Amino acid sequence: MGAVAVSILLGAIGCLSNIVAATAAREERSPRVRQRLFVLFVLFAIITFGLTSWQAVRGSQSAAENMKSQLGDPQRPPFISIISLPGKTRFVRTNPSDFPAYVSSMKLFDATHTKTALHSYGAVEMAGHTGLMDDEPWNPEDDATEHRFTVEIGTRAGLFLEDLVLRRTANDQWMNAWRVRQGMRTLDQNADSAWPRDSRGQIDWGD
Repeated sequence: MGAVAVSILLGAIGCLSNIVAATAAREERSPRVRQRLFVLFVLFAIITFGLTSWQAVRGSQSAAENMKSQLGDPQRPPFISIISLPGKTRFVRTNPSDFPAYVSSMKLFDATHTKTALHSYGAVEMAGHTGLMDDEPWNPEDDATEHRFTVEIGTRAGLFLEDLVLRRTANDQWMNAWRVRQGMRTLDQNADSAWPRDSRGQIDWGD
């Protein structure tokens, strides 16, 4: 039911309530008729309250949706993942939300050397469920089997941090796990299907 239809219905119920009240106030009405009219008046009041509450909830939800469309979804901010092929690994910025992530900027740091960003991605508008791939493949200069990164993600919805862990697999490829957090609260996380899990089936971060 649309907002216009609800408004028309509320107006009609208001008119009917006034008619019922005026009819019940007439002295010639018997107590039994007045009682029935009173019950009808109470019923109209309950319906009016229900429709008004429904309108308020819908209005609040609509405001939240409008905010997401302007700022992006603060519960599902963009993150960096990877696409790894034999001998070639590319970082991919991804917006998992149904809503755009306007002017999101990202800085990728080596978790052990966080002073200088390995990759910096300037402000860009990202539509929902889109990904932007790095132009430069990542080729590690060591024989380490694991690399850990920290990502700073700045959006209009706020500042977020991401933990990105890469582990070497066969054929010189890398599987990855990532989690996006705001402060100590984890908002979103995922890992490749082959990633180790703990006894509860949760992602093993090896912290």
